[in-house]
Amino acid sequence: MAEIELAVGEVERVGRAAVGRFGLSAIEEATVWEQLWDAELRGKTTHGLVRVPWLLGKLRQCHKEVPQPAEETGWISRYDAKGAVGYFLAEVAADRARDRALAEGLHLAVCRDAFPTGVLGYYLERLTGRGLCGLAFCTTPALVKAAPEGERLFGTDPVAFAVPGGPEGPVIADLTGAPTSFGQVLAACYDAPLPAEGLLTAEGKVPTGPEEMFARDPGGPRFTGTILQDMGSPAGRRGFALLTALELAMSLLAGPPGGAGHFAILALAPERLGLDAAAVQARADELTARLAPGRLPGRHGAERRRRVLESGRMRLPGKLWRELSEMAG
Repeated sequence: MAEIELAVGEVERVGRAAVGRFGLSAIEEATVWEQLWDAELRGKTTHGLVRVPWLLGKLRQCHKEVPQPAEETGWISRYDAKGAVGYFLAEVAADRARDRALAEGLHLAVCRDAFPTGVLGYYLERLTGRGLCGLAFCTTPALVKAAPEGERLFGTDPVAFAVPGGPEGPVIADLTGAPTSFGQVLAACYDAPLPAEGLLTAEGKVPTGPEEMFARDPGGPRFTGTILQDMGSPAGRRGFALLTALELAMSLLAGPPGGAGHFAILALAPERLGLDAAAVQARADELTARLAPGRLPGRHGAERRRRVLESGRMRLPGKLWRELSEMAG
């Protein structure tokens, strides 16, 4: 089904109503919606409204309590979320890291067992708005194999880094070492191109369509395929090394056993630590002048969001709009 053009206000109304089906508290619901909506407006559609039908089953299983830091050790706060909503807890952790870094120069918030968390760069922007630099990474459900006959080893674990960028906005790099992301496959269910490489069905075959990568459960689509890391290419080996490093770093910070749903957010106040914040700004300005507009990470999405909101119109896949409308009732 082709894309259709819709009024931004109508999409927001229907999308909010669909998210209201998740059974979350009012504050959790608002937090989840704001991130999904921000991703959609910025053109990061793999983390936007295509996730709503999939999230329906996931978030209904989360418990509704906001855990307090289980442990405070110097400049580290550790949360044991015990299945709390990742979107919400990541925001709580980011705000704590921000506030403590403003007071002390540096703070790390680590959380176990909270999934999903969505776009890590979204939380880092809460830091850059106060002049802080940030680093975040998380572990996600194991989907990545190193060989077709092997077992799933890692998730498509993302990592993000952000620095303030002056009047043109922060510079935020948000990436994964995997050849593709779960969100790209999910978006393909709504007529986005299916990634050409790096995917296998549950039977170990190359898929001809996204429907072969999912099972339809009562709570929503469930991913049954795998993502294959190309260990025969330099880029594939570098990506695998990055995923390995993130998994080991998270084991160090969150403790055993490893697995999905752990994340860490580091906030750093350059001036309080005697670092040269002006040098970061100068380098960002230099790169901005030498690159085409919007090429620095994070800048393109902010500009797209502004344009969409000003125009009052946006496009969605017709299939997705139908599903959201049915969920909204």
